[in-house]
Amino acid sequence: MEGPARANGNRQPLKMRPKCNQAVTLFSPEGRLPQVEYAVNSVKKGSTVVGIRCFNCVVMALEQKVPLPMQMERSLPRIFPVDENVMMTYAGMAPDGRVLLARARSECKKLRTLHGGSLSVKQVTEYIADLQLKHTQAPDCRPFGVSCLVGGFDPNLKPRLYQTDPYGNYYEYKAWAIGRSEETVQAYLETVFTTDFVPNRHRAIKLAIDALLLVCQPENKNFEVVLLKRNNHFVRLDAEIVAEYVNSMDESAEG
Repeated sequence: MEGPARANGNRQPLKMRPKCNQAVTLFSPEGRLPQVEYAVNSVKKGSTVVGIRCFNCVVMALEQKVPLPMQMERSLPRIFPVDENVMMTYAGMAPDGRVLLARARSECKKLRTLHGGSLSVKQVTEYIADLQLKHTQAPDCRPFGVSCLVGGFDPNLKPRLYQTDPYGNYYEYKAWAIGRSEETVQAYLETVFTTDFVPNRHRAIKLAIDALLLVCQPENKNFEVVLLKRNNHFVRLDAEIVAEYVNSMDESAEG
């Protein structure tokens, strides 16, 4: 016996599957991967992150969220050493970023044990980008909702700065920004960067903080600033030192 729809000569229209339910490996009719685009949107909702390379160090800085009343300040850093010559940070979903960090650290440790040397910054970046790429090609996992900044020094002591995205692409930059308001900060960096390298670390720190001041909330000027020096010395600036930079720049702006 035919059902009511067929008996009446009418077929029920098939419901289109919402894009958010499509498999990560399924292309849209326009040739796009919706799930990866959603991961990119997650990156744009993350904290603004800035990376700058200079002659003798690489500087990374980001806007910290206002801590909750019961939360210890700086209990969740977002800029980390990967190996003795490489550091990284990310914008987007923090748990995804920590997974990539752990995998990159494990790879560096394994190769150091086997070969007794460090990976170059590009090799670490390629490893992270490959992980992100694999998560766009497998049906049983989702894309990483983060974009990473990877910086450090190659064995020839040349500073490097790379960015990866959820698609698995990676690019090298003199200075770059990711996360919320990244377009504004990127435009600012393009106007102030006239050479391949910032001459010294103090200038690089000021540029990074000045870029963040453009987009931060007036009541929230809490920044995390980290340097990786040419001697592979990883330095996280104290909050008091960062505050001194911020106050001096506010005074210069008022003057």
